[in-house]
Amino acid sequence: MQTIDTKELIEFPSADLADNFEFSCATENGYFTFHFKWLMDKWNLWVTLPEGDVRQAGVEPGVISWSEFSDYGLVFETQLETIDYNSLFLTELYLIKWL
Repeated sequence: MQTIDTKELIEFPSADLADNFEFSCATENGYFTFHFKWLMDKWNLWVTLPEGDVRQAGVEPGVISWSEFSDYGLVFETQLETIDYNSLFLTELYLIKWL
């Protein structure tokens, strides 16, 4: 099991929700790009890391993506049981830096 070094809230853009959108942000660990796409009745997410690698992440409540990697993890925190189209912006997205 990984140990968390930092856990940083990633703010969603202040725009209307769309089927396909992307935003970038600077974090304490570098510059990340988040690309969301609504496919087959669920959100899909691809993240470009500061080094240029692209990883896919699950958009499921409380599920930590990338726990098998030694650098970063990603988690959506919410009280919702599922994240449907209209509830994405009701979640909190956190970038985790592993020790």
